[in-house]
Amino acid sequence: MKSYLLILLSLCLMGTFPFSSVLAQQEENKAAPEILTTDLVRRQRVDVSRMEVSFVIYDDDTIAEVTINGKKQEFVRANTLTIETTLNFQRGKNIVTVTAKDDMGNERVKNYLVAYGVDVEEVDKTVEKAEEDAGLKWRITGDIRYNADSNPNNDLGLPVDTGDYTLEGQISDDDQADNQTVVNLLGMMTFGDIVGIVGYSQSSYSKELYESLKSNILILGATYVPKANEDGLAAKYTFLDIAMGSEAFAQYHVINLGYQFGRQEKEDGVTRHVFGWTYNHKAFADSDLEAGNTNLLGWEYTNLDADKLDFFKSVIAYGTGSDGSEATEYAAFMMDFDWSNKWEFGLLQGIGLGIHYKEFPNQDPLSSDFGDSRIDMPLRFSFSLGWAFNNDWSLGYNYDYKINISTKSPSYKIVNGLQLKGGF
Repeated sequence: MKSYLLILLSLCLMGTFPFSSVLAQQEENKAAPEILTTDLVRRQRVDVSRMEVSFVIYDDDTIAEVTINGKKQEFVRANTLTIETTLNFQRGKNIVTVTAKDDMGNERVKNYLVAYGVDVEEVDKTVEKAEEDAGLKWRITGDIRYNADSNPNNDLGLPVDTGDYTLEGQISDDDQADNQTVVNLLGMMTFGDIVGIVGYSQSSYSKELYESLKSNILILGATYVPKANEDGLAAKYTFLDIAMGSEAFAQYHVINLGYQFGRQEKEDGVTRHVFGWTYNHKAFADSDLEAGNTNLLGWEYTNLDADKLDFFKSVIAYGTGSDGSEATEYAAFMMDFDWSNKWEFGLLQGIGLGIHYKEFPNQDPLSSDFGDSRIDMPLRFSFSLGWAFNNDWSLGYNYDYKINISTKSPSYKIVNGLQLKGGF
């Protein structure tokens, strides 16, 4: 018996016994499906944004599933398949991923890099830079604004006739307007989808009359938001330490929780929907004020067009809030719409519109003819025009018209001025 085993082992080593062929055949049966195409190579450059591509997929076992860029293909199960599809390319780097799986569970994945409108070498440099920047990144931005404000403290700017007399503001029209200076500075540190922020904002008026409106705000926060074209949980926390004048202090804790639905298409660009909840806890240094809270449920929609020239954002929200006293409790419905272009340099322009509705059940209107409780309808129209010197620096003119159609304290104001913005 021992001699027989030695002879068998010798034959196997010499290749005269088909033992190795049997093992090879068994391994071949376990092999994943082969994926072939003559339309794509591993790395290539194309000059068209749409391409018809054919893949041939074969295997010893029955092919059970084929996906192209995550999309399952429809076919009749067989050992050999021909899959035809149309691929759309974005300018720059495009990765085409083809996955084939047989009914034995064997799977093969092939990736094809397609550079549309640029050289492959340029894509390589972009990829290398992205890999270098994949870790911790930082950025600092800031702006200086000089504005003319027609009504800084929202004095009663619309005379109201109530019976035999007319209500007017406490400040005469000649003394009402003032010049405002605003300085903002913000630092951002990014690691993946996590962003930390630290900032400072200062606002002041030139007249002593508005000394109480001078503000200094410290900003701290962190966000976890998916990329604009991805789905996922979106969370933000912001802390504001606010000093008004020389005595009034407040601290805001703002929490935003929501779920984002993102999409990117060649025709529409990048669109994003965020449905979520905003909570703002306000703590006041004034002992006469209790803590205030705001709860809002809202929908935020953004769109950056395919050519990355125009950006649109809308926010619709409903909720309740207060500012530290029973009289300030309110229910609100808000709609804001803003459009701007996003050119890296050249002419900049934007338009905004805001419509809000607030009801204060614990405040009486000026007259019973106006109902049982105070109603405010703040409206906003904004316009901007400027010039971007590059992607970081710009100079622009901003115009904001604000009016509050209120049954208690109607007012209006116009704020317009220049803004110099930059970053590095």
